Amino acid sequence: MSKASTQFAQDLVAGLGILVKLEDVNKEAGDIAEPPAYSWTRKTIDGDTVKIGEHQGTPGARNWFRANFLSPDLEKEGYVFTVVTGHYLPKLTAGGLAASGKGDMVIGNKTSMQYADSVYEQAAGLIELKTDEYPIKVGQMILELTAFSMISRFGRGVVLLASDCNTKWRLVWFQDYNTICRRNYVSCRKCWMDFQEMIKKAEERSAAMVPPKKKRLTVVKEDETEEIVDQDLGGFSHFEDDAKQKAVENEAILHQLSNFLGSLYGERPVVPAWAQAKNVCPDYYM
Repeated sequence: MSKASTQFAQDLVAGLGILVKLEDVNKEAGDIAEPPAYSWTRKTIDGDTVKIGEHQGTPGARNWFRANFLSPDLEKEGYVFTVVTGHYLPKLTAGGLAASGKGDMVIGNKTSMQYADSVYEQAAGLIELKTDEYPIKVGQMILELTAFSMISRFGRGVVLLASDCNTKWRLVWFQDYNTICRRNYVSCRKCWMDFQEMIKKAEERSAAMVPPKKKRLTVVKEDETEEIVDQDLGGFSHFEDDAKQKAVENEAILHQLSNFLGSLYGERPVVPAWAQAKNVCPDYYM
């Protein structure tokens, strides 16, 4: 998943009936001062300063998060940070595309996670880390959140935080059953406050994430002008009115309709190449 481009990720989740929306940058400050940045360097026995990689630095980052962000109320409720490097998230496949990957850390109730069959099952939040030398990858965030929602008991009530533990702070979450939102933050404290709030309401948010209601197919006679209602495809957010996004949205609707017809008749129709966004919009890869 770490190598996935933003467009690849959006195409894949579109095949699952999910659209991605970018929110405005949050410029609000947190309630308390920003913590010191986590150092992605270490001293050798010879006194030299060397850079450490993401996996090498994850245990230290967990301790940094615990020291700076685990509030008394979260601690009282038994929340802990757990390193999950090496544990695969569910593989995603849709529209002829596939992706698999692993997370870095999760946060959830210690007792519940202790008795779970998977490190992800009882977690409400996923944390993706990058060193301060590398950018946060949007495609990776989208795919990891989607995969995480498929294994966590909180379903689409989960939330993902991505950071370099320094200046880059991002949140990705489900706004509704068919819409993923992503937002960049100026303040790490404000980002954490919003992340924490979503974690605490994960159960409530999960209960609200219901698929759009399906309507029965109606038969229309030849001489009637009434439109056939195949399925209620509500729940999608509006995007900017540009040809590329419209093409992606239309393809997502076709994939969802194919899934619906497949559930009715036992065989899922394939969305033809001529109807796919990359072939409809001339500027798709621009």
